[in-house]
Amino acid sequence: IGNTSVTNIALKCRQLERLDLGNCRKITDDCITSVAFNCTRLTNLGLSYCTKVTDASLKKIAASCTRLTHLS
Repeated sequence: IGNTSVTNIALKCRQLERLDLGNCRKITDDCITSVAFNCTRLTNLGLSYCTKVTDASLKKIAASCTRLTHLS
């Protein structure tokens, strides 16, 4: 799965509470930024082995997804 697919999910499924993107090595900060701004109800987010995701987008997740209790 890549940036376009995850961005579309974020735009169309704004009520998501759980999203596991572990091992999706093609996704980048742009994609995670879209998730942060559109999926603010997330409680659980899996980003294991997403090597192109940096601290910059994780800060956006922390600021926007205030219900987040689990990040891996």
